[in-house]
Amino acid sequence: LVHGGSRTIRDYERRVLDFLGESLSPEDRRALGEQLAGLDHLKRLHGDRMVTFYYEKPEALPRLSNEGLEQKLATIRLETGQDGVQATVVSHRGLLSSLELSKSPTNLQNRPLQLTFVARKPGKNGDLAREIDAMEHTEGE
Repeated sequence: LVHGGSRTIRDYERRVLDFLGESLSPEDRRALGEQLAGLDHLKRLHGDRMVTFYYEKPEALPRLSNEGLEQKLATIRLETGQDGVQATVVSHRGLLSSLELSKSPTNLQNRPLQLTFVARKPGKNGDLAREIDAMEHTEGE
């Protein structure tokens, strides 16, 4: 927290992570839960469009089964009824790394949300940044 950040996961961020967790294998669901319990802090960047996760003791945490360098775990659509945002959940070497939104989440906090999967397949190594960039710049909202 000395360098900025927070220890609090916002409601809509928690909803995305819980929704993802429900779709994972029991082992990966347990690993994700332990990683979230082991969070030291998180940072929000780019108008809160990117949330990065930092751990107190990352070496002690269980890893997700997909341990590639940059893996897209899922893209999830959050709908508020009149507005929507896509959230991509990313891991790095089996640790939850970031939550990346297609636009600023200004209308998501404390609002009823409907979540649906856009994609559940991990991205290909090296293609993730390009995929997220395309998502941000082609969405007509």
